[in-house]
Amino acid sequence: MKFIRNISLVMSALVLALSSCNDDTDKISNELIVDKAEVLFAAEGGDEVVLISSSSQWVATSSQPWLKLSPASGIGVTDCEVTVDPSLLHDVRNANIRITNEQGFVKTITVDQFGFDKAILIDEPSVKIENYNKADKRYFETTITTNVLFSVQLPADCDWIKFDNSQLENVEIKHARPQSIKVRFEWSMNTEPEIRTANLKLLPLDNSVSLAQEAVITVEQDAAPLITDSRAGDSLAIIIAGNKLNTYSDFEVTESLSNWAQVTVWERGDKEATPEMMGRVRSVRFYMINTTEGLPEEISKLKYLESFSVFSNENAYIKSIHLGDALNNLEYLKHVELFAYGIVDLPEGFANLKKLETLSLISNSFSSIPQIISRENFPNLTALSLSGGRRRDYINNLSTDKTDDMGLYMNIDHIYTDRQKFIELLSWEELEVLRLSSNYIEGTLPDMNDYPIKYTEADIVASNDSLPRILIGTPKILPKAQYLSLNRNMFTGDIPTWILNHPNLWMWDPFTLIYTQDGFNTDGKRARFDNEPINMEYYYDLYPFRRPIITD
Repeated sequence: MKFIRNISLVMSALVLALSSCNDDTDKISNELIVDKAEVLFAAEGGDEVVLISSSSQWVATSSQPWLKLSPASGIGVTDCEVTVDPSLLHDVRNANIRITNEQGFVKTITVDQFGFDKAILIDEPSVKIENYNKADKRYFETTITTNVLFSVQLPADCDWIKFDNSQLENVEIKHARPQSIKVRFEWSMNTEPEIRTANLKLLPLDNSVSLAQEAVITVEQDAAPLITDSRAGDSLAIIIAGNKLNTYSDFEVTESLSNWAQVTVWERGDKEATPEMMGRVRSVRFYMINTTEGLPEEISKLKYLESFSVFSNENAYIKSIHLGDALNNLEYLKHVELFAYGIVDLPEGFANLKKLETLSLISNSFSSIPQIISRENFPNLTALSLSGGRRRDYINNLSTDKTDDMGLYMNIDHIYTDRQKFIELLSWEELEVLRLSSNYIEGTLPDMNDYPIKYTEADIVASNDSLPRILIGTPKILPKAQYLSLNRNMFTGDIPTWILNHPNLWMWDPFTLIYTQDGFNTDGKRARFDNEPINMEYYYDLYPFRRPIITD
């Protein structure tokens, strides 16, 4: 309304000037008329039109360089633009434009420009994410416009969203004018059948700064599908787990669960089966997977699982994966195979698997034998496989090429804990299978002479004299072992007598799976045994019934 009123005044003045007598014309023509005495601008700056009227030449000057009038001179009625640059301040700034004509009349336009508020503005303050996606897709990005330095504060009980504040290290706020940056948040899968939310606060680093409005990102994550304690729940758990593992395993979802490849179910007549177990998943196998994460939580829903196998993770040797807790509370689990997964450790809860009978951890990324693997934790274990632990198979000389991430390394001569762990495995009487091939284990094999359990006269009698009397008084090591492999390590020194004369040596293929060593140890000494026998003749002399029968 003020603008319209001012225009009307100007136009009226012009009409009077044109229609008046000569004396009146001389009087009015000397006047200077400006339609706006005051102009306001926001911090972003901009343009504003003013109307200047004078019958004589006029000239305008600005009191500040950030303010200008265009044109800056004229005669008659002129549309002019007042232009203000963007502000770089938090506070209001002031300036004026002084307009003077040839008759000495003066008009002033006062210009006020507001400063920027201190603010952290979020492009998308509400974010909704799915419960699951592939590992390289589990993130969201948003653009933050800010004129203050800030950090991101996650709720104390929120462990499913991660933010690396180093993203903000290179942000520089030199002026009050806001700048925009893109930030990235990573999220974890939701395995619970409930929606979950989190409010992520963006707070100024300077506690004295008051924001124009609170800066909060609200994240809502979809609920996971409900996996029921039922046959249908088992099916859903396997499908979701397979998707998360990116497996090539074929699960024919249009078929009955009992017809799925890589799956078996409990059936009538199965030993230890109870009525509630009928039709539920007994074993599952995933093969040819591609993941950088531990086992999917959905596997823990397979309540009656007895046998679990996951086989061949893509580029497993360069991955360092924590297994997670998915298997820890499966009380019926007896057989676990984690082949070439890229695992670097086992969780403490893995020791809950007291019924475990076979454990295969071949071709993983352990730096040593996990301490959790012990006779006390797994009293029913009969087969343990820890072969293929070389992550860097090109390393052939530990004196020159040893690295921290080369794989399963032990020095049983010079590292006390390594030697004790190795002896602990040799003392595991119930083991029928022990595989330790293709690792970086160096040192001399323990002679085990201090081992308290020895062969006795009773053992010889009980064997119907199939055991030689030479065994009496010698350590009774791995008496049930039908398979032992130690090849492709870096052992030196002598082969101990407990191996050379072991009752089951004939089953072990020793020239391939024990005596064959590889490379050079830390001292630069070639890995080999000094007393490797030429053949098995001495052994067949001790065990004549084991001598192969040669036929034409």
